[in-house]
Amino acid sequence: MFSNDQSQPNLETTIETVKFVIDTSLLITVEKMSSSVPVMLFLVDINSEDIYFVCLNDYIEKVIIPKNSCYDTQDSITIDLPLCNKLDDSGIKNILFYSKRPKFYSFFNKIKYQNDALKYVSDEDLIEQCSYFVKKLLRFDVWSVETPYIKEFHKKLKMFDSEQSLPEIKKMLTKKKYDNVDKEWETSYSAKLFTKEETIVFGFIRSLWESLDSISGIYEECWRECFLPTYYHASICEME
Repeated sequence: MFSNDQSQPNLETTIETVKFVIDTSLLITVEKMSSSVPVMLFLVDINSEDIYFVCLNDYIEKVIIPKNSCYDTQDSITIDLPLCNKLDDSGIKNILFYSKRPKFYSFFNKIKYQNDALKYVSDEDLIEQCSYFVKKLLRFDVWSVETPYIKEFHKKLKMFDSEQSLPEIKKMLTKKKYDNVDKEWETSYSAKLFTKEETIVFGFIRSLWESLDSISGIYEECWRECFLPTYYHASICEME
């Protein structure tokens, strides 16, 4: 049994694990590889023929270092693999998720670039520029990941992937009728005046890219802690 309360000092939980002793020299090599290429540890139970997995890059950063930043002075370390990390049908899907990590990091870099570039795009050119950006984003091989968060962003981005994007965005934003005759609304990204509905659309688009840019932080803080013997992962398992 493994108990971990590093992030919530007043809360405790217990996770069933199987232990495996690994040479510290190997972990040091994995740490130097950074987190962009996941290094997976697979442990086979010869009696039950069950296979358990854990991502060593994430384990080092999220479990070992917070407890012992000088772990490299030891000859070996005991790794705790959660028993729920079993390589069954659902486990294979999780491995596929790890395999997409380099693609996700490339995706995050592209979003970061686009979001920064939009700060220098005027509102009158915003729709055209974002339609071009979206075509690039939709070509990334990350949208097959089955999470509600990714699916929702995929749905929103696909609205731009057509020549009729602006009417569709307006329809989705609101059913209210605004006075679009007088262009009297100012924005921070143009010297021109726009209708109230146009300013709402521009605000929605820019906030969408801001939200997209936040995915990388969620990935690092939350997704990389999945399938580790931590309080966060235990909380997820309890909700399922």
